[in-house]
Amino acid sequence: MLRLPLIKGSTIHLIDLDNILFITSDRNKIEVQTFNASYRPLMYLKDYLQYLRPNFEQIDKSTLVQITKAAAYDPVRRTLEVEHEGIRKTSYVSRSRSKKIEQLLPRKE
Repeated sequence: MLRLPLIKGSTIHLIDLDNILFITSDRNKIEVQTFNASYRPLMYLKDYLQYLRPNFEQIDKSTLVQITKAAAYDPVRRTLEVEHEGIRKTSYVSRSRSKKIEQLLPRKE
């Protein structure tokens, strides 16, 4: 399994790519979210992209999601649920990305 070096506090952690759910950027701050913690990358996001493809999809201007963790997509609310070990988290999908996500994922029942 591929592990990425990420920072939490002042400590470097090697995180399995499979444990990453979302990657978000807000201005100059990039956050890598797992189910139990948030991390900062050591490199620029563009440097990580080679390791993230094809498992990650962009769901809005500033968010990448690990599509293999996606459980369901609600096209009315444009929300995407990701699941890991029985725990679910939700994120919004932009209008421009919604068609692609809808093609990739089952609808929420």
